[in-house]
Formats: sequence, structure tokens, C-alpha cells
Amino acid sequence: MNIAIFLGSLLGLQFVSALIYTGILFLIIWVTGKCLNRDETKWSRIFNFGKGTGLYVFMITPYIISLIALFFISRAWFDFISFPNIIISSIFVVIFCALIAIYPFFKLKDSITKNA
Repeated sequence: MNIAIFLGSLLGLQFVSALIYTGILFLIIWVTGKCLNRDETKWSRIFNFGKGTGLYVFMITPYIISLIALFFISRAWFDFISFPNIIISSIFVVIFCALIAIYPFFKLKDSITKNA
């Protein structure tokens, strides 16, 4: 029964993590757009910085922030449902979410460096 609860929690927490990532990414885009006055040449300069490293950093920074937030959210969730081994379960959720994203981010970096 604990495994079913953990897997259900894992799916729910991944969904929450995706929402947090999207929200943080949109917030960073909105704040950067306000600072750059929505000038296309400035956006291009940021994204093309270091052969695409600027865009890669732009995409990976919100993900790291969302993983940190996910750890604390999963700790609170597992504590709320009185799940045993709260810390280990929270660390596993974060590691699992990070491992799922490693391949797409490396693929993104490869495509950015090829196009730059």
C-alpha cells in the first residue's frame, strides 16, 4: 500500500513541479521583458550569448529553483500523509524528477550549440 501511495504522490508532485517550473520561467521572461523593454535585438543577444549558453541558462535556472521548491513541498506532503522515511522519499522524488529532465536538457544544449 505504501508503494501505491508513493507512486501516486510521485505523479502528483511531478505535476506540481511542472507547474512551478512553468510559472518561474514565465515570471523570469516577464521580468526580463520589462527590463529589456521587449527589444528583439536585446533578447537575441541574451539567447545567443556564448553560442546559446544564455538560452540554456535561461531554461535551466527555473528548473533548479523548482527542484529546490519540490523538495520542500514533498517533505510537507509526506509529513502530511504520515509517510515513513520523509527525507529519503523527498530526496528520491527530486532525484527522479531531475533524472527525467537530464536527457531533454542535454538534447536542448546539443541543438543550441549546433544551431549557433
